Amino acid sequence: MPVSFQERSLWISLISTLLIFGYYFVKVFSTLTNPDTIALNFGGLLVGVLFFISLIQIVLQSIVAGWFNKEASDGIDERHTMIELRAGKFSRYVNLSGTWAVVISFYFGFSVEVIVNIALFFFVLSEIVGYIFQLNFYRRGF
Repeated sequence: MPVSFQERSLWISLISTLLIFGYYFVKVFSTLTNPDTIALNFGGLLVGVLFFISLIQIVLQSIVAGWFNKEASDGIDERHTMIELRAGKFSRYVNLSGTWAVVISFYFGFSVEVIVNIALFFFVLSEIVGYIFQLNFYRRGF
């Protein structure tokens, strides 16, 4: 089965998100769990990660759009819209779980850095879940 432009775009988003935010969360987790390390500048690291993922996305998505120009210019049809809506349902469940995790962590008195990173983790996780379900629906032919 040939891979569509939308699937290629989703693969780029999924892999870049996993790699770049994986690096960010490993760095944050190692800093938060080891009190002997020098405090990490979370804000600077996050800005760097956001800049880098934006740059990677722009470059790779532009290359794929240029390579598959005709398919990219066709736009989004009803099938693609339905796949995004169905995957979004599962993504929202993860995001709702993250909202509850933030509320619970606030109740237990976690630091602001921990609460912000919990919220960011669940936001990124919900995006990853959305990408995975979209890819699954494309493969299954929905």
